[in-house]
This record gives sequence, structure tokens and C-alpha cells, in this order.
Amino acid sequence: MPLLKRSRELWLELNKRTGKDIFQATGGLYISPPENPRREEEIAKIHNLTIEMLSGTQVKERFPVIEVPDSWKACYEADAGFIVPEWSIPAYANIAREHGAELHENVQVVDWFVEKDRVVVRTSTGERFVGDKLVVCVGAWAQDIAKVEGLKITSSR
Repeated sequence: MPLLKRSRELWLELNKRTGKDIFQATGGLYISPPENPRREEEIAKIHNLTIEMLSGTQVKERFPVIEVPDSWKACYEADAGFIVPEWSIPAYANIAREHGAELHENVQVVDWFVEKDRVVVRTSTGERFVGDKLVVCVGAWAQDIAKVEGLKITSSR
């Protein structure tokens, strides 16, 4: 929870820095059947979060477009929201550039390997990058880039 709280602070700072609502606070409604154990109140108390517990009836009164059985329970968190990735990615790329990062966009990594205890990356433009470490952040394309004998890569979220 501390990580989530800190990330919200940073997203709000980015909103101010860019003048855009990259993080949009919309509130979050988490609904579950009565047999599911609920720990929101306990967690909220530990981490000093503001939440509101609602019955199924209260959910229907407050959010008439949502059909939920009366016996169900819900947690409403006013501070929850979402990120607009089309704005956040360029914003952080610009900040990285301001801090000296060199970004190579629209370039495909075609190969990488270890040579003399260094990692070598080759790109579709013929460039070659050498470093001590390699961080692979390719998401769904992990299996395409990580074809190294004896190395097993598992994607996770």
C-alpha cells in the first residue's frame, strides 16, 4: 500500500508538471458477493486510507446504473482513478531526456547476447549497444526477444 500511495503522489506531481490530467481521480467501486472475505476496512485503517463500505442496496441507490444483489458488499475509494497512457509515456520520456537519457524510438531489438561479461544489444538500424546489464521490458513480446538457450522467461503482470 505505501507504494500505491507514493505512486499516486507522483502521478499528481506529473499532472501539475505537465498541466494535463494524466492521473484521473474517478473513484473506485469494488464489489463482491457476501461469501468473499472483505478486508478493506482493516487495510484502510492500517494505511490511513479513506474508504466507504456500502451494501448492495446502497450501491444501487448511489450508482443507479449498477445492478447488484442487495446482499452483496462494496468498497468505494474516492482517491482511486486511472492513468492516460497516451499522455504518461511521452511525459516520462521527456523527463528522462531532461535528465540526460538518450531514447531510441521506433527501433527494434533484433538480437542480444553476452560477450566478455558484457551485454550486447543489436538493433534494426544496425546500432550496437554494450553494457553491464540488460533490463528487458517488452511485455507480450518477451518470448520473441528472450530466445537464449538455457534461459527461461516467464511473463507476469
